[in-house]
Amino acid sequence: TAPSSRQREPVVLYKHNPAWGIPSLSPDSLVVEAYLCLAECPYAVQPCETTSDSPADILPVVEVGDDLYCPPNTATHNADPARFIVEQLKESFEDLDSKLSLQQKALVPAFDALFYSSVLPGTLHFTWADFGRWRQHIRPVLGNGLPFPASYVVPWSQRRAVLACQSHLAFGTRDEVLKRACAAYDSFDAMLSSSRGPYIFGDKPSSIDAFIFAHLLYQRNAPVCLPLREELLKRKNLADYLERTHHRIFSSPAPAPPQDAGARQRARAEQAEEPRERTEKEERFERRGQAWLGMAAAAVVGYVLLSGAYIDVDTGAYLQDDDEDEAL
Repeated sequence: TAPSSRQREPVVLYKHNPAWGIPSLSPDSLVVEAYLCLAECPYAVQPCETTSDSPADILPVVEVGDDLYCPPNTATHNADPARFIVEQLKESFEDLDSKLSLQQKALVPAFDALFYSSVLPGTLHFTWADFGRWRQHIRPVLGNGLPFPASYVVPWSQRRAVLACQSHLAFGTRDEVLKRACAAYDSFDAMLSSSRGPYIFGDKPSSIDAFIFAHLLYQRNAPVCLPLREELLKRKNLADYLERTHHRIFSSPAPAPPQDAGARQRARAEQAEEPRERTEKEERFERRGQAWLGMAAAAVVGYVLLSGAYIDVDTGAYLQDDDEDEAL
């Protein structure tokens, strides 16, 4: 159980915007929000167009008082930001798994392994690795509201970053990913058929519910995951679990953050950007930095031209060499 002083502090979730009838277009944001709901932790939400709208330049982020719960800006932690934040919430607020029986606790690692080996790859493959689906369904959503050419470059950069973070995962072919996902669906469907309550382990929700529910909700609603949706809805217990949990925890939207939350964010930004007289060394550093940015911009343009990835201004399509897509 967390210290009562921590529990009394206001909690604000900064997350990607809602989409497709679900609270966020990001599975990671859905996981964190699901955990907050299942732990019955009062919170407010601040939807964000891009990561630059977040107090930590990353999404999702949980703000608790003056503290920010988010992974450090490293590829290792950014590969699984939801897990990082959930572990922090367990320590500071409510550890759902602590209420499970010893037998149920022993099953948590097995279900975790099933999630990471079969459910998560399904989300990642159909959202990011399948370039055709990504271009049709995800890029327009990520680029919505951004000016050209940022509406193309920012989603492309996000796709590159996600695939780089998940490079350790061997997705396999589309059929292999779908087969593993179906096997996981069968396992969870069977578990729910014998459950004596609304959740995977019965009456008590667990961290497994947060991860499984969030990703399956995304797979059911996101148009990019249509093949997964068709298979998922064939499992009645799993489909009922999704509908039941969705209604239970997301039936009404969370409130907007209090005014002081925005004030804290502005104060952090002002503190970071507070003007002061710069030294000669800092002036030289800034001049070198500007020169470096100019060279970096030229390098990016050169890379785009030479790599075969480019923006077709006439058609509005973002194009890429077929060989690269097939290798993902």
